[in-house]
Amino acid sequence: EPDFKIQDHRSSTGDTASKENTSSKPPETESPRPEPPAEESSQLPPESTFASLTLSLGTQAMISLGQVKDPQGKDAQPDLPTARYLIDTLDMLKKKTHGNLDQEEARLLESLLYQLRMQYVESDKKQPPSSEQHSAQ
Repeated sequence: EPDFKIQDHRSSTGDTASKENTSSKPPETESPRPEPPAEESSQLPPESTFASLTLSLGTQAMISLGQVKDPQGKDAQPDLPTARYLIDTLDMLKKKTHGNLDQEEARLLESLLYQLRMQYVESDKKQPPSSEQHSAQ
């Protein structure tokens, strides 16, 4: 067990005898490293995996599509340009990782892309036409 030395850094009061007694005693603990409190360990981020990255981007896309309520419980306003960017990012990941994913990862990505694309089409149909689209027609 390592030898511990405790130093008192408080301002001096002239009582050196009590300082000497406390500095020579090692602390009486069962283990040198205490376990982190349970609340801290439950706040650790999830393991970083391809599936967690894919699901994180998919969740952001669903929020951008207005499919997930905001934290106050109100319906979220769709942000289709952001949703399209996130769907395109997932599609790029699919192309760049082709042949390098296991069967489960490939199936997850394909299914997620399909669902997001269908939701994008539905959300796009619900959007009122913008003034740019009217002027182009």
